[in-house]
Order: sequence, then structure tokens, then C-alpha cells
Amino acid sequence: MSAIERPTGVRPVGVVLSLLEDLYLDLHAHPELSGREERTASVIAERLRVLGVEVTANVGGTGVVGVIENGSGPTVMIRSELDALPVHEQTALSYASTVQGVMHACGHDLHLVGLVGAAELLVRSERTWRGTVVIVAQPAEETLSGAAALLADGLYTRWPVPDVALAQHVVPLPVGVVAHGPSTTWSSAQFRADLATEPTHSAISGPGFDLVGRLGLLDALVRDTAVKQGATGGLYALHTGTCANVTPATATALGSVRAPALATVDAVLADVRSQLAELGAVRAEMTVTGSAPAVAVDSELMSDLVSEHTRAFGRGRVWTDYISYAADDFSLYGTEFLPDGSRVRLGYWMFGGIDPRTWRAARDDGSVVPANHSDRFTPELTSLRAAVVAMTTAARSQLVSHRDADPEGTTP
Repeated sequence: MSAIERPTGVRPVGVVLSLLEDLYLDLHAHPELSGREERTASVIAERLRVLGVEVTANVGGTGVVGVIENGSGPTVMIRSELDALPVHEQTALSYASTVQGVMHACGHDLHLVGLVGAAELLVRSERTWRGTVVIVAQPAEETLSGAAALLADGLYTRWPVPDVALAQHVVPLPVGVVAHGPSTTWSSAQFRADLATEPTHSAISGPGFDLVGRLGLLDALVRDTAVKQGATGGLYALHTGTCANVTPATATALGSVRAPALATVDAVLADVRSQLAELGAVRAEMTVTGSAPAVAVDSELMSDLVSEHTRAFGRGRVWTDYISYAADDFSLYGTEFLPDGSRVRLGYWMFGGIDPRTWRAARDDGSVVPANHSDRFTPELTSLRAAVVAMTTAARSQLVSHRDADPEGTTP
């Protein structure tokens, strides 16, 4: 047991959730981009310190690591993300982003609430379990670089090495649904392409100096190469030019490639690099800015978590064959070999954030529900409880049960 003083006594779950809703509204209104999450990290660190959690800030950049030591037993890591996206919010929510051009369009603010909520419920029920909980609030997930930064800064050497690591993600499924599956993510890499040529008057420029046209060729090259290898990819952000009658001297394109296996992603990028010379007079360089393999979910752990979530949510609300093509660098926590040659076992699941009636109507009439990364993505506030329940019950299931009965009010 850590010597740090922690809250004691029962706090009704309704009270916990009310305070967590305030946290969610605050986080959603004040999003920060990848690698710049100073305020968000500070808010999370302070909430954990109030719980008596031993907290270290500025890990791998703006990351926060907290530890709850509670006797001998397994070490369980629970992780969420700090960063938002460069998206201008169009939801008209009363708690919409107050930061121009930045939005929690992926639900990381909701994940953070699940993280803090699980930490509080575990702290307040320490008599019922034994082990160590490592709490990780990770920066820069959207750029697929934050997990690598935390590992490079000693996550598995400065703190207890987890036996299992757990993470979750909100998706446009009905509130109350928890979705598991062996293929919940794909491998992905993000890249930057820098193009340069000699600027000239638009009236006399030849095709060899047309950077805008070359960007179109580069996009087609990435897409075609990806398709041939069973992957997807393309350019998704373009920056070039200053006026209507001067051909640009430089251009920058941002893109990504994703596939079931990281080797396929790497092969696509290698093929694209080898063909850059075909862009003619344009000088082109491609740099990978972040990458991550698919999350390799441990099958035995997944079975345990499915059972636990079924008890918490009901059989009809737990899916076991969910497939997603999104990427998450949470996968890196399970790819680094430990000194004994083993790897950390990963548990990862999705949970719903959409009103069930809205979801059913969209399914029936073919309409589109705004999903992650949309400027209108709006998880229901009722999904806060699901985030807390899913993470708390998953973490508790991997710790040593110390008493049969849980103090009233500490189980979500």
C-alpha cells in the first residue's frame, strides 16, 4: 500500500458521474493539438493528485503517468489520449470548442473521463482488490507518435511494467454497446511529402513546373500503389501557392496509408518513394512522421473482458466481431519486448456514443451519423457512464479480488 493519502469512504456513483460530466464539458471546450496538450495534461494530473495518485507529468512530452499501489498482485495499465484535432467544430453545443480550428472530434475527452472515473472508483474501493494500477494520459495519438515518445522516456523502466494494458475508444454505435474483436484497428503510417521546383509566371510555365498538377499525380500514385497491395491511402492536406499568376515554388502534402499489416504499409511507402522521380522536374522528398501496427489484442484477455463487460452491460450489448479500419498507437505498448522476452498483453474495445434511436433510424433509412473526425461528431453525455463502467470493470477484472463484496456505491 502506498503511503500517499487517498480518499476514503463511499461516494455514490451518481455523484462521481456528475463531477465527471463537469470535467468532460471543460475538456471538450478547451481542446489542444497533438504535442501541445499542456492545459489538458495539467487538468488530468490535478484530478489524479486529488485522488491521492502518485503523478508524474511531462512524460514523453506532455504525458501524465499515475500509479496506484495497493499490495501485491498484477500490474494493470489503463491508458487514454490527451490530444484533439485541427477541426473547426460545427456542433452548436453549449460546451463546444472555444479554440478556433481545434476540436475533440475523436472522443479523446470522453476517454479521459473514463480514465479518471476508473481511477476514482478503484481508489475508493481499494479494500476489494490488490495489485498496481498504472494510469497513462498519452499525448499525440492523432499523429501516431505519442506512445513511442512515452516508451522512449522510460514508461516500462521508470514505472512498474504492466501485465496487461487496457484502452477503449468511442465510436458511432448505440450508447451502452461495447464492441470487441480481434481486428479492431489497422496498421497505419502518416507521411509528409515536400515538393519543390522553380517558380515562374503562370502564362509561360510548362507542365514540369506545375506543382499543383504534380500533387494530383502524387495523390494518384499513393492511392494506386496502396490498392495494388491491399491497402488504402492518399493525400489529405495540401499547402501551396501564394497568388493566381505565379506557379508555386514549394508544396507540402500530408497523407497516410493503412493496411492490416504494417509491413504492407511500409511496402507501399517504399514503392511510392521509388517512383517519386516520375514527377518530372519537381524535387520531392517523403518523410514518415508517425506509424503504428494494428492493435494485437490478446485473445485470452479479450475473452476475460467480454465476460466482464457482459456482466456489466448485458449479453445483447456486447459484440465480439467488431472490425474497424482506424489506427491507434496503443498497439506500440504491446510490441516492445520486455527484458524476459515477453510482451505486454493488450486489451482494447470500442463503446457506443450515439443515441440508440438515432443509430437505428440511420441504419434503417441509410442516413449518415456524424462519426469520429467529423466536425459534427457529438457523443451523447449518457456515454460518460459507459466509458467509466467499461474501463473500471475491465481493470478490476485483471486485479486480485480481495473481498467478495464491493462497498455499496463503488461499483458503476
